[in-house]
Amino acid sequence: MNIVILTSKNHFYANIIIKKLLESFSNQINLIIEDDSLVPGKSKSNGLKIYLKKSGFYYVFFQTLKQMIFQFLFIKNKILNNRNHNFISYKNIINERISILNWNILDKTELIQKIEDKKPDFILSIYFKPYINQKIIGSAKICCLNLHPALLPKYRGVSPIFWALANGENHVGVSLHKVAKDIDQGEILLQDKISVSLNDTEHSLYLKCSHVGANILIKFIKNFENIINNPIKQDNVKATYFSIPTKEMVYKFRKSNKKFFNLSEIL
Repeated sequence: MNIVILTSKNHFYANIIIKKLLESFSNQINLIIEDDSLVPGKSKSNGLKIYLKKSGFYYVFFQTLKQMIFQFLFIKNKILNNRNHNFISYKNIINERISILNWNILDKTELIQKIEDKKPDFILSIYFKPYINQKIIGSAKICCLNLHPALLPKYRGVSPIFWALANGENHVGVSLHKVAKDIDQGEILLQDKISVSLNDTEHSLYLKCSHVGANILIKFIKNFENIINNPIKQDNVKATYFSIPTKEMVYKFRKSNKKFFNLSEIL
């Protein structure tokens, strides 16, 4: 079996999932492609401007602070060689034969060719932001899959955990679905629900989703022959779609005493 992974560079939650996959399928994973954009198709500076304009300074400040803390802890644990810590990059434990490519640097035709050269049975999208076109989808022998941190068909789109918390949901979840032409609308193969407690933050829920998501992927890969032929079509009548958080919803998020993270749950 050959597996190609599409993901985001230096993404803490994706890192947890990929490390768990490497523990189980290090000989099957052949290629990891990383995207490092804030907004697909935009430079980092333009992506930052988009978030500042739409989400506001408060949102951007706390998301940036969280990422800075993450990066500090990644560097610290690399120096200490603490290989079992959450803040150790999969790059530090990866099999040398697994190639890592940058989505933003290579020509897309060349990238697609490199994917096809690996003859993947599965292409796994794990917190990957760019649109996955039909050429990439079709290069997977069995299936191209996306792991989405929401109970689809609800909360399609961007930042589903933020929106679920802002809307006062009692549950969030993780859905493994086939990648289709329309974003987050493919048939669902596996799904798991997670309860939201009063003390949960955006970070704590993403963390829970990452551990649940890793287990879902492992379960699927080990039992795909029994799972792939029983997909669940999404009910578009029940679907909701959300984009980048708005200033108004960030304000509502704050006023309802929701938090992006607590230092105590990270450090």
